[in-house]
Amino acid sequence: MKTLKFTGIVFTAIALVFILIGFIAPKDFSMERSIIINSSPEEVYQNMCDLRKFHDWSPWSKLDPNSRVSYQGEANTVGHIYKWEGNKQVGKGEMSISKIENGTTIYYHLNFIEPFASQADGLLKAENSNGATKATWTFTTKFGFIESVFMMFMNMEKMLGSDFENGLKNLKQISEK
Repeated sequence: MKTLKFTGIVFTAIALVFILIGFIAPKDFSMERSIIINSSPEEVYQNMCDLRKFHDWSPWSKLDPNSRVSYQGEANTVGHIYKWEGNKQVGKGEMSISKIENGTTIYYHLNFIEPFASQADGLLKAENSNGATKATWTFTTKFGFIESVFMMFMNMEKMLGSDFENGLKNLKQISEK
């Protein structure tokens, strides 16, 4: 009987700690990476705003060369969509252009379907920087209660940061050809 009571107290304490962490854990995550590209802002922007070209420099497209991709809408327009479905590393989802500003910035929305459902927003920007181009890639998401608890023990910056840096290096290589 003492063992059962002790077990109940331990599980209750664990549940309370879990709930407490859920209330204090951050619910928002943002990340930004930039790179200087020796090409015109127009050239870099063209490689950003056509999501067919995004697939060419995306760090995740190399994780599953056999992934299935499809596109909807016209490049460089609001509503242009890139859909993918691949292995466990790539998952399934879609990216759509939600806003365009001044021919330098596209805002996008991500809808991840597998391996877990989530949504995120971000932007891709190409701006003049002393005769070259500063390319910026941002990502912002919100976590639910359960996800925020797990994010307390995971380093999203570390997990995604190197992917964004590799993607920008790929964009640089493509844009400087």
